[in-house]
Amino acid sequence: DDYAGMYQQKLVHFQLCPSDSCWRCKNGAEYVVELGDFVQAILEAKMTAEEYNCERVRENCYCDNANSEESCMYSCFKNAGMDSCADAMYEQDVDLQEAAECAQLEVEDEEAVMNYLYA
Repeated sequence: DDYAGMYQQKLVHFQLCPSDSCWRCKNGAEYVVELGDFVQAILEAKMTAEEYNCERVRENCYCDNANSEESCMYSCFKNAGMDSCADAMYEQDVDLQEAAECAQLEVEDEEAVMNYLYA
């Protein structure tokens, strides 16, 4: 198959396969979508799954007698292998969907940014 012109148009060609066939897929449907739509859909699916998994850990974490509910919850996330949930408790959220759209960066101190970029 020759998809040479598709890359200039920022399109993604992919195939959805049954879950039991990772490497070879004979009956999978093929799709072509705009790169931006593809990235946004993947990010949204990943974020939804991650939020769901974090919530499951949160609901099954017993912190009633803990000195600090926050540190207890952090430990629950770490023990469940959900480092991203634990890290999200202390980090500012980065809007990946906005970043994927190449939205304009809102900066209060432009001079500091220019010094950072050209240092």
